[in-house]
Amino acid sequence: MKIDELIRQSTAARVRGVKSSAIAQLIERGRLKVFYVDGVPHVLRSEVLNFTPEKPGPKPRKKARKRAKL
Repeated sequence: MKIDELIRQSTAARVRGVKSSAIAQLIERGRLKVFYVDGVPHVLRSEVLNFTPEKPGPKPRKKARKRAKL
């Protein structure tokens, strides 16, 4: 990884057209990797450009296994 591949959170927000708090939430949820340069959080430019949001709403529940009748 090269240092020129990293961008600050505020730049990532401008690229995605969202607020910087949205980028911070993605970092907290583990959707974006964070790298600290002199104590300042940065993300990979390629991750920001290739990011695809998940569908909103609750995750679907797993189907219960069918039990055999006795």
